Amino acid sequence: MPAAQPAAAPPAAEEGVPDTGEDPETAPLVEPVKLEAVRVAVEDGAAEAESEAAKRAAAKEAAAKVVAETERAMEAWRKAGPGPAATFPITVSSVTGSVENALAQAGISAEDIDVVLPHQANIRIIEAVTQRLAIPMEKTFNVLEHTGNTSGASIPMAMAAADAAGVLKPGAVVLMSGFGAGMAWGSVVVTW
Repeated sequence: MPAAQPAAAPPAAEEGVPDTGEDPETAPLVEPVKLEAVRVAVEDGAAEAESEAAKRAAAKEAAAKVVAETERAMEAWRKAGPGPAATFPITVSSVTGSVENALAQAGISAEDIDVVLPHQANIRIIEAVTQRLAIPMEKTFNVLEHTGNTSGASIPMAMAAADAAGVLKPGAVVLMSGFGAGMAWGSVVVTW
């Protein structure tokens, strides 16, 4: 009959892991969670869901406002006929609504914007839009005085110039908004 083998010594505790004295084979894999911690996590999750629902509701409301204001402006434009006098108000109202919609969808307000890179067609339009949105003109980066209206290239040109000037810093919240031929417009908010 072979001699009895001595019981194997329990494995040494890993460095940085406290020795609880429990057999690692039968010890629970995770610490038990206290019911209060679960309740707080559920409440936090519910609050987050409510916050997300509120953001979606605000975005829908902003979108409805954009549609209503755009329809009103387009009707005025149809009555007045194409031309600068009719184009200016529809451009200002449409771009303003587009920015409000983008801000609502991003869950931020105009105060959160660090830099505005607007379409560089007309300084009066830029001033009117920023005034309606209560965004200081100092937050806009304009190249219009150097380039004139370069159409679809104006935002990328302003972006390149702002980046070269060191205005676009990592983490900056940047608003870009454009409009153009055929009464088309759009806005986007990005973190640089």
